[in-house]
Amino acid sequence: GWVRRGSRASAARQQALVAMRGFAVVAAALAAVALGDLSGSPAPQAPAAAPAVGSAPLLRGGAAARPQPPVAIGSAPATAPEVAPAAGLAAQVAAAAAAPVSVFFWNVHWQCSNAARGSSGACKALATQRFRELAQGVDIAAAIELSHGMSQPVELIPGWAQVNGPCARGHGGDSAALAFGPSWRVEASGGGCLRGDWDTRAFAVARVAPPVPVQGCPSLCVVAIHAPHTWITRGH
Repeated sequence: GWVRRGSRASAARQQALVAMRGFAVVAAALAAVALGDLSGSPAPQAPAAAPAVGSAPLLRGGAAARPQPPVAIGSAPATAPEVAPAAGLAAQVAAAAAAPVSVFFWNVHWQCSNAARGSSGACKALATQRFRELAQGVDIAAAIELSHGMSQPVELIPGWAQVNGPCARGHGGDSAALAFGPSWRVEASGGGCLRGDWDTRAFAVARVAPPVPVQGCPSLCVVAIHAPHTWITRGH
């Protein structure tokens, strides 16, 4: 009885290993189709300093990737080392050049903007000043509930292109806003409410052209969302 059960277990393990190998082959094939031939792509060059605040690296093909040693957009990457065929897809992905985008975002909360529930009358001005200090050196900044009243966003960073998402509802509402560095160009934008009831929240969205096009992605879509506690029913 033990021999029979052991044989069955061994056979089951063999079948599972075969299935896992088959899945790995399919996954690698799908990744290769999605990423294209990267064997000739240049390798990333390490920057002099890490990107400020947060970095969202993009493969040159436009796909999201695990963080790699990034290069600044527009810099000249070093010559790519030869990748041995046995190194496989993982080595090819690691050799792909990255285009980091640094982002800063902050929800200051409506109490600060409206001097409510214990917040001082100077809270909004101080938060705006601090927002500008913290956003120095980034490409994109986003603010939630940093507003005049409940729904009109303040000017986030003078000289930057700003996309507002005001969401007014009676005496309440919500606000979201995006700001893009001087070298970014806003091609289209929108914003508003994500619901029509007490749980409504704001969003702001923009299609933008980066300073240097990412291969396959001449424009990028950027969205700032203050998600409601329940379902999103507007903003399509």
